[in-house]
Amino acid sequence: MKPGARWILLVVGLLVFSLLTHGVLIAAAVIDPGFALPADFERAAGDWDAVVAERHASAALGWTMRLTTRPETPDVRIELVLLDRDERPVTDAAVTVDTFFIARAARRLTATPVEVEPGRYSTLLPMRRSGQWELNVQAVRGEERFIERRRLHILTPPPAAGSPTP
Repeated sequence: MKPGARWILLVVGLLVFSLLTHGVLIAAAVIDPGFALPADFERAAGDWDAVVAERHASAALGWTMRLTTRPETPDVRIELVLLDRDERPVTDAAVTVDTFFIARAARRLTATPVEVEPGRYSTLLPMRRSGQWELNVQAVRGEERFIERRRLHILTPPPAAGSPTP
């Protein structure tokens, strides 16, 4: 082999190594369940003023939300009570809950709680990990739209004997 060919092979080898390394890093970043953009990221980034206006309109309603969680094997019960500014129950609202475990932000759970009492909404979610969860709640009643985001430490039921931990 000529001495010049060794240098060419070295350069080509370094380029191939670099491409393989980049490919592995890109694949790891793409399949990482801990990384995710917010669900409405593109809309929020494109029209930030509208997002801020929605938040202000929600706050102007004066509604409050009391949120409780309770493990119920194998799921977690999410209960929320919506009250208006006069502490009266907010009834007949279409409520949605979008949630995710902070360390697995790409895996979202969505539910539509049902009204079990005036102003009290309840649902079960298959939360399998204890720890920090983010809950995004939206309640719509007519033209009124309430949005709230909360981070909570949620305890989940212990896994059944012999079942794998997610």
